[in-house]
Amino acid sequence: MRPKRCAAALAAAALLSLSACSGGGDGFSPSPFTTSPSPFTTSPSPFTTDEPTKTPSRGPVAYKPVLYVYSEGRTSLSVNLDYAGSVTYTYPKAGPGNVWRVTAGPDGTLTDASGRSYPYLFWEGIAPRGYGQKEGFAVPGAQATAFLEDKLKRLGLNDKEAADFIAFWGPRLAANNLNLVTFATQQYSADARYIFADGAGNPVVPDTFIRVYMVYSKLDAPVSVPEQKLGPPPERKGLVAVEWGGSEQ
Repeated sequence: MRPKRCAAALAAAALLSLSACSGGGDGFSPSPFTTSPSPFTTSPSPFTTDEPTKTPSRGPVAYKPVLYVYSEGRTSLSVNLDYAGSVTYTYPKAGPGNVWRVTAGPDGTLTDASGRSYPYLFWEGIAPRGYGQKEGFAVPGAQATAFLEDKLKRLGLNDKEAADFIAFWGPRLAANNLNLVTFATQQYSADARYIFADGAGNPVVPDTFIRVYMVYSKLDAPVSVPEQKLGPPPERKGLVAVEWGGSEQ
């Protein structure tokens, strides 16, 4: 075929191809890149079809355990908190190993090395476990204040310590129609220990140590549990340490 005739034939073929593309219907052959399902969308992702990730279990927050210390005279002390859970905050800021170094006075004022004074040692943390409520008290929110005033006196808190306790916990109990309240001090004390020493590092044991740890749960309906028996408060004498705190479960 001569070159001119070959070029004409190619031009005619091109025109026929364009005519086919502009004819009726879609005119296009399906793309081989869209007819085969994508292997990235048809197979379920192993990151979404498995069971949802579970949050690691942990105990409740140990809210505001505070420690008051009263001495017969001004006494230099170190106070070491040994806690089975995790301590998340301290005030005044504890040193390494959760150790405070303070001077205690008869009125309970605690003074650090800088001369700053505090009414108590404060910390907060995550408990290593929840505490059982096999006994306790069903307390309507409307009666929370009267209940706490009565029980805290029986447990040995003085008026100031009880007022501090109620100012923190009273609104929380009052917010619920009904609460199950247990004083789980014995359970809590197995997880939280204090080690006292004098200024020379010699071990010191308080003559009186009063500890109150309240656990409460919101109730949607009344429950029947044995009423918890609360013993008489100990006599305060010598070096006195008083602690209170609690958890919501």
